[in-house]
Amino acid sequence: MIRYWLGRARLAGIFTILPIGLVLQIGGCALNVTAHYESTPKTVSVSGYYRRDGTYVHSYYRRPPGAAQHDAPYENAAATKKIGGGFVSLVGGIAVIVILVRFFCDPDWELLPELKYVSHLPEKPKAIEVPDKVARARALWACSRCRQIIQTHETYFYARAGRQEKYCVDCRNRLRDEEAAESPKWIAYAAAVERERAERLKLRLEQYKRFYGSMPDESKAKIISM
Repeated sequence: MIRYWLGRARLAGIFTILPIGLVLQIGGCALNVTAHYESTPKTVSVSGYYRRDGTYVHSYYRRPPGAAQHDAPYENAAATKKIGGGFVSLVGGIAVIVILVRFFCDPDWELLPELKYVSHLPEKPKAIEVPDKVARARALWACSRCRQIIQTHETYFYARAGRQEKYCVDCRNRLRDEEAAESPKWIAYAAAVERERAERLKLRLEQYKRFYGSMPDESKAKIISM
């Protein structure tokens, strides 16, 4: 069980990406904490006075003349630092959330890396559609393959409703012969596909055992083979 969870942690990025996300979060928070400046102290005393509307303003202290212009660059730098720290912290937080979701929620087979397998399938045979529906021409038509004229009331063949492609008798027979010639190739191709699928499944199961320490149960094996 320990090996299983260590495997999940390794595949999810707990030991690689998660520390980087935590460092970014801590660094962003540190930038926000240090994003302050020492403004010019308020050393000028202002006596109390009445405004034009009759409101009385109590005495207070303010910064000396020119202090606002002096402090402006430091205020801007502090604001920029806060924005940068917030962005860095946000990126780190997103990375941490993604890794934790992968670790706790993703199925085992989705965490596995892509299987490096070179396919050795033969060239896919040619798919031949033989027209098996028959009708009689209502006008002069041309065969879709050989362009031979199909006379009115002569028999022609078509493959699907709509009769967009019409074939003469000779072309239909040629297509049947071509389909018969391709049939053994399709059988061999299907067998090759099945062998490759079995090889992929075997390699995938070995990969599962290598990362998780044991073979998956039957339900997980079916999912991995899909």
